[in-house]
Amino acid sequence: MFSSFSIDDVSFIGEAILVGIGIILLVILIKRLLRWFFKYFDVTNRNNEKSIEQFFRSALNYGAIAFYVLYLFHPYIDVTSVLMGAGIIAIILGASLQNFVRDAFFGFVRLYEKQMVVGDYVTINGKYRGKIEEVRIRYVSLREWSGQLFLVSHSEIKEIQKLSTEKMTVIEQVVIGYQEDPKRAQRVLVEVCRNMNQEHKEWLQVDDDEPVQPFDFYGVTALHKDYVGVELTLIGCVKAEHYFEACNTLRKKVAEACYEKEIKLGEVTVFYQS
Repeated sequence: MFSSFSIDDVSFIGEAILVGIGIILLVILIKRLLRWFFKYFDVTNRNNEKSIEQFFRSALNYGAIAFYVLYLFHPYIDVTSVLMGAGIIAIILGASLQNFVRDAFFGFVRLYEKQMVVGDYVTINGKYRGKIEEVRIRYVSLREWSGQLFLVSHSEIKEIQKLSTEKMTVIEQVVIGYQEDPKRAQRVLVEVCRNMNQEHKEWLQVDDDEPVQPFDFYGVTALHKDYVGVELTLIGCVKAEHYFEACNTLRKKVAEACYEKEIKLGEVTVFYQS
C-alpha cells in the first residue's frame, strides 16, 4: 500500500506538516502583536483601530492560506506557467483572483479614507441598514435592528449613507386620506408621541438631563403626497443605538392608533372602465 511512497515523498510530507505548524504559529504571533500594538498605542479612535485590526487579520489569513497551498503544490506543478498560461485553469484562477483583488482594493481604499468603520450606523446601497460589526478584506458585516446579519462585498457597495454615531433623528411621514380631518389626525398623532416619550424615554437623546428633541408632531409637510393624501410628519431625536427600534415602534403605534380611531390612510383609487 505504501510502496509507491518514496523517501523524498515522506520527507516532503513531514516538511509540509512542519511548515504548516510554523505558518499557524507565525500568524498567531502577528495577530497578537497587532492586538498588543493597538492596545498600548493610541493611533486613532477605538473604532478605527478595531476596523484596521480586523482588516489586516483577514488579509493575513488569506495570505497564509494562499502561501501554504502554493507551497504544497510547487513540487508537482509550475505555478508560474499555470498563472501565465492561457488554459482553462488559468482563466478560472484569473477570474477568481480578479474578484479577490477588486474586493481587497475597494476595502483598503474605504479603510484608508475611513468611509465606514466598526460601530458606524450606515445605509448601504439604500437597502441594508444597520451597524457595522466587522470590516474584512473582502466584505463588511452589517447587523440590522432585527438581528439579521448581512455580508456585503466591497465591490458591491455603490452608495454609503453614514449616520451619526451619537444622535439620530427619527422622521416618520404619515399620509392620511383627503377626507380625513387634519386636526383630528394631529390630536391622535400627538397622543402617540406622548406615549412614546413616556414609555421609551430612555431612547431619547438628552443634553443637560433634558431631551434634545422628544417625539412630537412636526406639521403638515405635503398636501398632495403622491396624489393619495395629506402628509403629516413626526420627529424625535434618539440615541443612535435605539434608532432602528424607535422607528419600528413608532410606525407600529401610528398604525394601531389610526386603526383604533378609524383614520383612513392615503390609498390609490383605481377606476376600471369596460
